[in-house]
Amino acid sequence: MLNIQICNDKQGDKISLPEGSLSMGRVNDPDSNRTVINDPYVSRNQLTLEELPNNKVRVENHGSPITFSDGTVAEKGETVEVAVPAS
Repeated sequence: MLNIQICNDKQGDKISLPEGSLSMGRVNDPDSNRTVINDPYVSRNQLTLEELPNNKVRVENHGSPITFSDGTVAEKGETVEVAVPAS
């Protein structure tokens, strides 16, 4: 199970990625497994995460561009696979 931490000026949440996928965005969606990110730079429906084997995560970007710590950029509409940083 993958643990995720959301850190910004308004939030310091720690969540666990459930089996399947998890969506994240600025607006709640009661019809999906959604984590709300309280940040004006995050799109209403920003992304969907899915844990993959071999310590990777699939990120489907539905909103503004995302730049990861390894330099990978996911533009709106792109799906990328990124390695999970070592803890």
